[in-house]
Amino acid sequence: CAYVAQQIVVKAKYGLWVTKPEKAAMLSLLDRCPGFKAPTN
Repeated sequence: CAYVAQQIVVKAKYGLWVTKPEKAAMLSLLDRCPGFKAPTN
C-alpha cells in the first residue's frame, strides 16, 4: 500500500502521467488497503 501511495504522490507532484492499466492496478491494490492514509508530502 505504501509503495503505490508514494508512487501516486510522486507522479502527481511532478505531473507524470499514468496509463489506464497502471491506474487500474493501483486502484485495485489500494482497494485492499482499508484505512490506509497516503502521504501528503
